Amino acid sequence: MEKSYLDSDAFGPADKEYTESKARKVCIASLLLRYVVPPLALIFSVIPFLISAMRTMNQGDTSEPVSFPVLQVFVMYLSYFLSWFFMIRVRLRRKEYRFGKVLMWLYIGDTVLVFLVLFIDIIIYLIKAGLL
Repeated sequence: MEKSYLDSDAFGPADKEYTESKARKVCIASLLLRYVVPPLALIFSVIPFLISAMRTMNQGDTSEPVSFPVLQVFVMYLSYFLSWFFMIRVRLRRKEYRFGKVLMWLYIGDTVLVFLVLFIDIIIYLIKAGLL
């Protein structure tokens, strides 16, 4: 009997070496990369940079330039993209794994909210600037 496109293995069998335990670990790593690493990098690098920059501006002392934490900001962006990569990897190898599906919709919703807030901020800026 021929397989129907409605069968669960119609698009190929699930990767046998990629067990649910491995998929769970990758999903947890993706969550940590998405929601733990960027706040930690922000707390330990960008916020102290902003505080020292404000102190320098208030005191008028420009003799000691404040260096921007380029590496920490790079780590923040890298962790964001790696979280997407890990989620997509789980979704490709274990299509029916529920944790991967939840992560996918969580990340999509999170990204839509970020773009929505950015759009609203741009509109507010244009209104205050008198351009809209």
